[in-house]
Amino acid sequence: MKHTFNVPYLYNPGILTGKLPNYLLKKLKKAVNDPSAKQAGKYNSRLVASIKQEYETPEIPELIDYLDSMYQAWADTFKFPTPEYEIKDIWTNYMKKGEFNPNHNHPSTLAAFVIWVTIPYNLNEELEIDGWENPTHPPKNSAFEVTYSMFDGRTASQPIFVDKSMEGTVTMFPGTLLHCVYPFFTSDGERISVAGNVSPK
Repeated sequence: MKHTFNVPYLYNPGILTGKLPNYLLKKLKKAVNDPSAKQAGKYNSRLVASIKQEYETPEIPELIDYLDSMYQAWADTFKFPTPEYEIKDIWTNYMKKGEFNPNHNHPSTLAAFVIWVTIPYNLNEELEIDGWENPTHPPKNSAFEVTYSMFDGRTASQPIFVDKSMEGTVTMFPGTLLHCVYPFFTSDGERISVAGNVSPK
């Protein structure tokens, strides 16, 4: 006798990724690289990151429209009950060599997002600098990592290794999801990312 087994759908909002259209990525790069962008409101006192330069992101209406459509897709994909919401608290991280963002979450939000705008390093060089020889626990230099609970009770961590090909990639995830960013070491350039929240009104 052949038996049939099914995996039931259990509510568990996860991660959705997208890619900014080229014109919008160019517009965002121009905005965050303008000298006036670092004269906007500083965000450091509102964030946990060990990053010296974090500022309010210049307003780009097309970016808000993109994020709004992405949030609606995220909520639909993961069957997330959505109250009235707003996309706010958008800031730019100008991360330098050795800086990092420790494990944290955004508990009062519906979802959070990060957009990788400029990646200054070569990922292969980052992963080779330690001369790491343990394949079970490879280095996590420069990785964006999420930590979550599995159904069997274990806690799992998943690094997302960000390289130059991911410039313009947007990642959206539950605001309560623990996440962190490991430092990079092989470039004197800035790793620029834009982050923000989708919050209930």
